[in-house]
Amino acid sequence: MSMTRTLLSFMMVLICVQSASAAAAGSPRLHGSIALTKPASSQPPSDFMTVVRRLQNQALSHNAKYRSYVGQLHKESTSKERAKARASDMANYAMLFKGVSPSTEGGEAILKAKLPAKNVAAAAFGKQQMEDQVQRQVVSQMLEMAMGMGNENGAGSQQLNHADRMLRQTAGAAAATASAQFLRSISNTKAVDATGLSQWSAQSTQANVATAVKIAAGRDAVIAAIKQEVHHYNRHKKGALGAQRVTRTALSAASLTPSIVGPVAQVLLFGEILGTGGTEQDKLLKELYIDKRLESRIGLLTDLSHMAIYYHHVGVSTHNKVLEASSRSLLTSLVGPTEAAALIR
Repeated sequence: MSMTRTLLSFMMVLICVQSASAAAAGSPRLHGSIALTKPASSQPPSDFMTVVRRLQNQALSHNAKYRSYVGQLHKESTSKERAKARASDMANYAMLFKGVSPSTEGGEAILKAKLPAKNVAAAAFGKQQMEDQVQRQVVSQMLEMAMGMGNENGAGSQQLNHADRMLRQTAGAAAATASAQFLRSISNTKAVDATGLSQWSAQSTQANVATAVKIAAGRDAVIAAIKQEVHHYNRHKKGALGAQRVTRTALSAASLTPSIVGPVAQVLLFGEILGTGGTEQDKLLKELYIDKRLESRIGLLTDLSHMAIYYHHVGVSTHNKVLEASSRSLLTSLVGPTEAAALIR
């Protein structure tokens, strides 16, 4: 009987390799753009985030690590590679050859220490994390440039030169020059109205940032795409969940039968798991990477909302027209014009 079950385990692996392509074709794909740069528009930019995204794309196009993530994501997202991954998952279910590697990988993902070389979910997380980091960096540098540009005392030129130098290192000289031109174009010609300055406080600022993050998250296309991937795992009807539990319990119990029923039940259980997207262990690891992507994006929106509201306050209090206009444009891009006006009134 032991020899029979061993042979059946190898047969199940072979079945998995042959059928994984069809099963993988029905599994969820990790959506998202893999283009390194967007086509340059002949129209001048109309808002702060349009310029930020152009600089972000320019910076990422020259980043070797980011390019490797994009290439890996493109390769691992093909039907052939996804079929290989499914086959490896099911082979591990049959023979446990991965040992404790899955839990180790999960710990590395939590600590952001090291991402596996061949994993489409890990590649999507690495790509998302780098995009968010670069966008945060570009926004910070542009706001510093706006601060220096609108600062009429001696420190203004120093701030402007520093921001210009950092932007050139991040996205190139042409992008830095275009950013300076945009900032000049949106600055107000009239004096900054500071009548509402007395209404600002630490608590109101914190509340406004929280509100801005909530609104921005509801409008963000990246978060919407991430949630759509999560819905593949959490939107099951109660009847389907109950049927899955009954089926797997029955087949697991039958597989312990000391007769031909046992090996047959094992094969059926193997096919049932393969047909429903692979092992729960593999699904949980994928969901962990999706959660890290969501965490990265929420962290970015939180930082951008805080910078927009805080630097608008600084711009108003110091009568810095360029910084006030830039931070207001950033907040408008995040939450919309009506909500932005209410948050910075």
